[in-house]
Amino acid sequence: MAADIKTNDWVNVTVKKEPRTHGGRKTLLRMLAKDPSVRKDRERMKKTRPRDEHRRGGRMWQDYPPHLRPTTVTAGTTFRIRASLDVLKEMQSVAEYVELKPAN
Repeated sequence: MAADIKTNDWVNVTVKKEPRTHGGRKTLLRMLAKDPSVRKDRERMKKTRPRDEHRRGGRMWQDYPPHLRPTTVTAGTTFRIRASLDVLKEMQSVAEYVELKPAN
């Protein structure tokens, strides 16, 4: 799977099936968050998210609502990440759920 992928190369990752374990879903969400287009969407959503201010102890505090996830891990989801040693190790742990292809 990852034998023909070198570090610092771009990799296309396709989710074959949804992970059964909670840890597998968390791992794929963490890897999905490294995709440049997902990062761009999260930054846009962060800037437009409403904030509420209130006074606490004589100082102004800002309340941030929970961040929204722009994508979810389902079968057929495709994303692109840069292969580093930690990314390849994480992908090895969820190898039965994903398919890796070097991006040209």
